Amino acid sequence: MTVTDLNLERCLTPKDVSVLLGINKDNVNRLFNNVAFPSFRVGKHWRILRSDFLGWIERQKSFSGKRA
Repeated sequence: MTVTDLNLERCLTPKDVSVLLGINKDNVNRLFNNVAFPSFRVGKHWRILRSDFLGWIERQKSFSGKRA
């Protein structure tokens, strides 16, 4: 049985988030430890569902607003 068979969503790692956002390891660690960031632990490892990450990005865009 594969992940596709189970229809499970992919989780992103802190390294994935670092690459996607273009931020360093320290900033990624702060982000994953922030309660407003919808991440979770699997043992010692942090993960975030792809859909939660995309939703978080959308919320950040609405919070920042447009700056002239």
